[in-house]
Amino acid sequence: MPQKGKTGFQSCAWAFGFVAMSSLLAACQTPNLSLNRATPAKLVVAPLREPVEPIPPSQIIEVRANDTLYALATRYQVTPQSVIEANGLQPPYNLRKEQALKLVPRRTHIVRPDDSVYVISQRYAVSQYQLAQLNNLAPPFELKNGQTLQLPNSLDFSVLDVGLPDGS
Repeated sequence: MPQKGKTGFQSCAWAFGFVAMSSLLAACQTPNLSLNRATPAKLVVAPLREPVEPIPPSQIIEVRANDTLYALATRYQVTPQSVIEANGLQPPYNLRKEQALKLVPRRTHIVRPDDSVYVISQRYAVSQYQLAQLNNLAPPFELKNGQTLQLPNSLDFSVLDVGLPDGS
């Protein structure tokens, strides 16, 4: 429909713009999200998350079927680079089922004289229970000088005591 005072070109451009915009808006219909629609909604599958597992005290794990470097790193909360370096892996980083790999935990503590599970838990704000469980420690929780302990990745500030021994 030509506009008053417009040239033929301007009227044609306006009409083309109107038709193009109408077509564009018709294509951009909102999806039917009602529960009584004729066809089911498109199924979108999110990628599965890898469940987190603690690194065994031996720090040696066995590769499972279809494991990738990145799946292992996610499962044990380590970096892919640390797995590569600790095991001397070369590109393309293919892993074999039942292959033994050494994993280096992100947080560790080397036991010093007078260290106890309690003192270490206070120093790093971690639960004594988690610390003992992660390192397969059984009562009476005796530690050896030079022993390397894994520390939980999560902090628990509720375990902190007001009167702490010097952490140095």
